[in-house]
Amino acid sequence: MNLGFVLPSFGLSRLEVDLALESVAHVAIKVAVVHNDRDPSPVGNCRNVREASVTGPIGKAEVIRIGLAMLLEDPAVEFFAQADGHHKQPVSQVFRLAEEISHNGADMVVGNRYGAGIDLYDDHRLAITKLWSQLVNITSDYELHDVCCGMRVYSRRLAERFVSHINCFGYGLEVAQLLITHRAGWKVVDKPVDSARQAMMTAAEKLEDNLAVLLDANLARLERNQRLELCRLLAEIKLRRSLVLDGGMFGLDHLIEFHFAAQDEDGEDAYSLRLRR
Repeated sequence: MNLGFVLPSFGLSRLEVDLALESVAHVAIKVAVVHNDRDPSPVGNCRNVREASVTGPIGKAEVIRIGLAMLLEDPAVEFFAQADGHHKQPVSQVFRLAEEISHNGADMVVGNRYGAGIDLYDDHRLAITKLWSQLVNITSDYELHDVCCGMRVYSRRLAERFVSHINCFGYGLEVAQLLITHRAGWKVVDKPVDSARQAMMTAAEKLEDNLAVLLDANLARLERNQRLELCRLLAEIKLRRSLVLDGGMFGLDHLIEFHFAAQDEDGEDAYSLRLRR
């Protein structure tokens, strides 16, 4: 398998980038590293590594698009891998996804953080993951458990489509990729991966971006009451209000409490979520 790897390196030290490159050296024939121009070049003249420097905050979607465009210039790259921006899933695990996609004929394999150890996650993370995954599943033919995991591997034809079709800022990137793949009629499966503990709150802008992606792509596939409920959720989040979502409307067996929790550790407006039966 000829695998290319997109490695966002924003906020990472030179040592962290070196370790990541070492971890994928045995599975990737080419790596695209995208970093901020305020940082020194994290790679230098490493073999089979290309780098791009960008100015300011451009959003995760554009970072991935830049990396994919560099890799697509090499016709030998058949499959493409991307990592979580903060590398919460060790990049060495990309080989698990690469092995899976080479055996089952899928166009994309996404990581499932919960299949490898669901007991490591708090109620907030389970609530938000269940909601996003269910919303993607009911508007597609997929049966996925963790649609927001940043680690994934996909085919060349999908990489080409992502470069030309993704138009979100970045927080909704993973969901947007799945909906683009579904519209093309192509197969997606998931595979358990290990992961560091996730944040116990979610930035309001991340919720807004994911909801906007879902509503924009799936209005025709949602029932009227579902559309109204998601529009209400988006409006309340924009106003930074707490609310309760009826999960039963989307096939879940619990309510989901959205509690506006002021600011998270990065100083962003954020919400904590909780499942309530």
